[in-house]
Amino acid sequence: MQTVVSVTAICAALPAMAADPKPPPLAGWLGVFPDVNGYQRTFKAPLVNKERTVYRQAATYAWTGGVVREATTTLAREPTFKTAHTPEALKRLGAEKVKAGERDAWTMRGAKEGTTKIVVPLGEDRAALMVEGTGDSHSTFLTDLAAKLATQKTAAAHGLLTPP
Repeated sequence: MQTVVSVTAICAALPAMAADPKPPPLAGWLGVFPDVNGYQRTFKAPLVNKERTVYRQAATYAWTGGVVREATTTLAREPTFKTAHTPEALKRLGAEKVKAGERDAWTMRGAKEGTTKIVVPLGEDRAALMVEGTGDSHSTFLTDLAAKLATQKTAAAHGLLTPP
């Protein structure tokens, strides 16, 4: 009898122990980070500073096809972007101009070894899309991903983009 009671108590406690105490983060800007076929999308918690002048939302896209192809995409609003993302400032960092869809973008070495970073200035003063990752098996993976995110259709409603 004691064994039956112990097993019943353990079985009743398992769902509570297995429950994640903190739910996974969801997108702060709904619809901005699209599903991309073949990739698993994982959101990171939005970051907002105390003054509410800086806002960042990130999502990681990882290829599910068995080769290393992963990128963290970050949409951000920040007052420092007005000077940090000018063509002159980006060139000083060693960036080269590229296109991400219809938008001008800048590509450079990423913060981690073997990664590439793409910066797509989105507004005249404070919004940007940053994509950083690796996609050695697919040379246009990062610019293709940046182009999917830097569109009027997915982000205009959120006040992030100015026309290209």
